[in-house]
Amino acid sequence: MINRLGKKALCVTIGTAVVVSALYGVFHRWCGPGWDFGRLLAGDESIHIKSLLLRGQGKTIKLNDPEAMKYLTDSLRQASTQGGPDEFGHTYYAYLDLGYGAPIRAYFDAPDAADGLNVGYPAGLIDEPTHYWVPFRQAIPAEVARMLTEMRAGLLETRAVNKERLRRITQATKFARSSQTRSMTILGIGRTTLRTRMRELGLLEPI
Repeated sequence: MINRLGKKALCVTIGTAVVVSALYGVFHRWCGPGWDFGRLLAGDESIHIKSLLLRGQGKTIKLNDPEAMKYLTDSLRQASTQGGPDEFGHTYYAYLDLGYGAPIRAYFDAPDAADGLNVGYPAGLIDEPTHYWVPFRQAIPAEVARMLTEMRAGLLETRAVNKERLRRITQATKFARSSQTRSMTILGIGRTTLRTRMRELGLLEPI
């Protein structure tokens, strides 16, 4: 009996130690950089981005040029939950390396209407992301300009396709309504003709 209790206590102790160690590792690997990225979006000048990886729309975009990283870091410090264009671009998963811990994951998209990024953070399954507008000042470094071009690639084609789909749906709806109206009209004429003939035959009372 005592041996069994001792074994159970040992298992509980080991299990607790494993869980605590795992939580400690997760906290320092994820929560530390995540907390600091939030500080960066709030304007903290002590946080810097070392590299950026974008994934989405069937492509991968990498940036680690020092000039581009400094520009993006400075731009993210100007993030605001107000302003920005009303439109959105293609959404990408953005993985930002702060130089320690695991990369931060956020949502990035680049609208056509203005030079800058729509940023959603955190990009998790539980927390609802806060949306920021990050304006890009002139002049934009070549690597950042290339990133914007690649992120926006296909936007015009997508909008043209969506516009054509909307046009076809509108036409189909109009045609369906027109066909329904014609069918109801023909059916009405048929019923009127049938009633007239039945009255002639004395099957219906005259009006």
